[in-house]
Amino acid sequence: MTGKFQSILLGALVTGILGAAYHVIQLNYQSQIAGLVACCLLPTIGALIATWHYTTTNSLTIPAGEGAVIGLSACVLGYGISVALAITISIIGVAPSPFDVDAIVEMSRQSLIEQGQDQDIIEMSEEFTRKFFWAFPVIAIVANSLFGAVVGAIGANVFQKGVSKEEGGGRREVGAAR
Repeated sequence: MTGKFQSILLGALVTGILGAAYHVIQLNYQSQIAGLVACCLLPTIGALIATWHYTTTNSLTIPAGEGAVIGLSACVLGYGISVALAITISIIGVAPSPFDVDAIVEMSRQSLIEQGQDQDIIEMSEEFTRKFFWAFPVIAIVANSLFGAVVGAIGANVFQKGVSKEEGGGRREVGAAR
């Protein structure tokens, strides 16, 4: 395993495990605020861990573009791991499958009833969920990719270590005169 792949895998595993845990929590508590936080926080954590690990392990300062690729890769792989873990969790019966629209609609319905929502709101929520159910994974993978790339690029600048790649392929110490 190359250093870059190890770093990507580490970020992906963290993202995937946190994503699967979030899946269980979200289905049980139906919090829009938690959903918004998680959609931003999970890929951010994964991309930062991957970029940090790569720069630290190899004592490198990498260009923002390389950090973007590392962050994006960690988040896309992490999303896949998260889905695989969510399916595994559904097989053992802890939560419904992420692909079981009926179970997800029913859990959402029960949550809205407990919150005291009007019947019109509940029906509108059900209709919206059924209509756009298959768009959610596409939106999630695109959002994870974008967050991963942006955060990976930021991480490349934040986690500068040891030597830097110059235009000619040479290396220099960070902070050394040109």
